[in-house]
Amino acid sequence: MQRGYSRAPRGPEEHTDGSIMKAGKYLRSKGVRWTTRLFLTVLFVYFVNRSLSGREITVILESLRGIHVVGALLLGVGGLWCQAKRWEIILRYERFPVTSSTAWKTLLMGNLFAFVTPGRLGELFRGVGIEEGRKADAVFAVIVDKLFIVATVLLVGLATVFWQAAVRGVAPPFRPVAPVGATIAVCLLAAPLIVRGPKRVYAKPVIRYAARLVRMTPRAFSPAGRLALGCSLGAHLLLLCQTVLLLMMFGVSNAVDALLAAGQAYALMAIVPLFIGNMGIREYAYGLFLSRLGVSPAGAMDVKVAAFGASAAVLTVNLIVPA
Repeated sequence: MQRGYSRAPRGPEEHTDGSIMKAGKYLRSKGVRWTTRLFLTVLFVYFVNRSLSGREITVILESLRGIHVVGALLLGVGGLWCQAKRWEIILRYERFPVTSSTAWKTLLMGNLFAFVTPGRLGELFRGVGIEEGRKADAVFAVIVDKLFIVATVLLVGLATVFWQAAVRGVAPPFRPVAPVGATIAVCLLAAPLIVRGPKRVYAKPVIRYAARLVRMTPRAFSPAGRLALGCSLGAHLLLLCQTVLLLMMFGVSNAVDALLAAGQAYALMAIVPLFIGNMGIREYAYGLFLSRLGVSPAGAMDVKVAAFGASAAVLTVNLIVPA
C-alpha cells in the first residue's frame, strides 16, 4: 500500500498565482532595481546632452582656467572636511569607536561606493566595517548623516526660491517644488520639537529604527548637534561657492544668478535622487534654472554648454577625485 498521498494536479489559477509571485519577487530584486536606475541614468544623460556638438565640447575644454580649477579643488577639500567632521560627530552619537582618520577613510570609501552604484545606494554601507556586528547601526548612522544633508539642501534651496521671487520677480519653473520642499524641511526640523519618541521597543525593524531616529532628533540641539548642523551648512555653502566659480569659468558672468540657479538645482536633486552620481539631472537642473533667470553665458554657444561643463567639473572634483 502506498504511503502518504498524491497531490491533485494544479489548476490554472494556482499556476497563475505562482507565476505572479515569482514575477513580483523578480521585479523587487536589487539587480533589477539597480539595472533600472543605471538604464535611467544613461538614458537621461543622453537626452539632456544629445544636442551638444563637437564644437561645443571644444568650447568647454577651451574655457578651462587654472585659477578656477584650483579654487574649485580647494573648496572641494573644505567641503569634504565639513562632511568628515559631521560624519565623525554622528558616529560618536551612535557610540562607534571612531577617530578622525576613520571618519575620513569611511567617508571617502562612501564616495567610491556612491560613484559605482546606481542612485548612490552603495554609500549606505560606508561604515559597515567600523565595528563587527553593528552593520545595521552603521547603515542607520549613514541615514542620519543623509538627513542632515537633505534638510540643509532643501532649506537653502527654498531660500534661493524666495529670494529669486522677491528680488528678481521670477517664479520657480515647478510651482509644486516650493510647498513640497518646505513641507519636508519643516517636518525634518519640527520633529525634535514635537515628538520626543516612543519608549516602546517595536518588533518590526523599520518601525524600530524610525522610532530610534525620532528619539535621536533632540540631540540636534545639543552643542555637538549644532556643530554637526553647522558642518552640514558649511559643506553646502562651500559646494555652492564651488559651483558658482565653475559656472563663471564657463561664461556665467553674474555670480548672484549662478548662486540662485545652483541653490535650486541642488534642492531638485535632493528630491529626485535616482541617478548615478546625479549625472544627467545635474546639468539638466543647472540649465533649467539658469534659463529661467534669462542667463546668456559669454563665450559659450548656449546655456547648456555652461551647464554641462560645470556639471562635469563638479562631478570630477567632488566625487571622482575623492573616490
